[in-house]
Amino acid sequence: MTQGQSETGSHLGSSDGSSEIDDRLVFIQNVSHELSRAHSVQEVAEVMVTQCRSALGANAGSIALLDQARIGLATIYHSGYPPTIAAEISAYPVTAKYPTADVARTGEVIFIETLVERNELYPHLAKNSSQMERGAVTAIPLVVSDAVIGSLVLNFPKDRHFPGSDRAYIQTVAQVCAQALARQIEMDERKSAEKAVSDVEARMGAILEAALDCVITIDDHGLVVDWNPAAERTFGFSREEAVGSVLAELIIPPLMRAAHWEGMKRYLETGDGPILNRRLEIVAHNSRGEDVPIEVAIVPLRLTDRNLFTAYARDISERRLLADKQWTFIRDMLLAVTDSKLRLCQSDDDLPSPLIPVGEDIMLTRETGVAGLRHLVGDLATNMGFTDERAYDIQTAVSEAGMNAIIHGGGGRGAVRIKEESGTLQVKITDQGKGISLDQLPAAALTRGFSTSATLGHGLKMMVETTDRVFLVTNPAGTTTVLEMERDKPVPPWLAL
Repeated sequence: MTQGQSETGSHLGSSDGSSEIDDRLVFIQNVSHELSRAHSVQEVAEVMVTQCRSALGANAGSIALLDQARIGLATIYHSGYPPTIAAEISAYPVTAKYPTADVARTGEVIFIETLVERNELYPHLAKNSSQMERGAVTAIPLVVSDAVIGSLVLNFPKDRHFPGSDRAYIQTVAQVCAQALARQIEMDERKSAEKAVSDVEARMGAILEAALDCVITIDDHGLVVDWNPAAERTFGFSREEAVGSVLAELIIPPLMRAAHWEGMKRYLETGDGPILNRRLEIVAHNSRGEDVPIEVAIVPLRLTDRNLFTAYARDISERRLLADKQWTFIRDMLLAVTDSKLRLCQSDDDLPSPLIPVGEDIMLTRETGVAGLRHLVGDLATNMGFTDERAYDIQTAVSEAGMNAIIHGGGGRGAVRIKEESGTLQVKITDQGKGISLDQLPAAALTRGFSTSATLGHGLKMMVETTDRVFLVTNPAGTTTVLEMERDKPVPPWLAL
């Protein structure tokens, strides 16, 4: 910082009235000029201490500020003190017996004109006389909006008289100092806050830019307000195309749009959103109108003036493709090793057509149902001309399927159907359990005695061994098993060739 007048220059109060006023005007000009170039609290303090020392002939000076708790003072700038004293006044409690602490604590100005008076008031500081010249001292509280924020202290090498005009002027200078510091503190805090916000925004921007998942935010009108690069890659719309557009018209299939708007309306009216804060697998559309299977989680955010919804989505096309390949491999493998008996189906559409129903469906519970279903199947098999062995086999398979529905699905439903002209007996058993783990199916179907909580246990193998055909649909929504038995034992496929 520019020093202004040198420390050997003229001192305020040392000349006639006219010259004194001129000196003070020069001082104000110098201070104003230097303050305009200050860019931090420390630089403001440096300007004030340096200019005051020069104008008043002080041999040392410092500015200390109160901490936020108002229990301590920290010196933000000092000049003219030897290192030991500088270290001593770097930070201290507001209750310490120092002129700076006293004025910060009381808000009262201190003017001490002689060394004798100084040593009487602060005898413990007399030891400093050997380190620097000591005489008069003044300490002024720095006040902003009736609150003390710190203190300015000036030490003089000799005794000095402070007439009323000097005292008033020094206090005016201190007020200028306090205002300048307060403005700079406010500016620094604002800059710090702006930088913090900017840093957060930069970090968030970097995260969104680098995110592998799509991050899409819409407002409570359904308009896109954020669309990251992953969303651009996944759906084919640029950020410029997406932001400001209606999300439903961009990527939501037409058949799902009504549910989308109804869900938003329900949340805005009631705060209830069944699909929010959950991971879902749905189908979206890209810019070419093609289906894109995605896994998505939607998180609501209530602001003071509006609501936002952020969707974190991931394209699971490759995962679906791999899952389909795995499913196809397991289906073909099970079909081959069971002589085409076990037929894994993707949906109910792949199940065999239902035959003529016999009686009402039978509810399967832990208390009842399985025995009745078994007896009905046994009677029908006998009436249709099944041998005792084949009638017993289909009864065994039905018992296993029914018990599996109860044990692993919490209960289920059994339906019996027949086709008399071909002598076909068909039993369909459904449940709403968690389904059978795909990776456990081969072991469950082929290994005797194999059983886990994620499979149908050894019952599946027994069903395959005791019926002609087993059709199986299984997924997290439940399991459907269709057992078919012919009156006459079919010729094995390898013999039919």
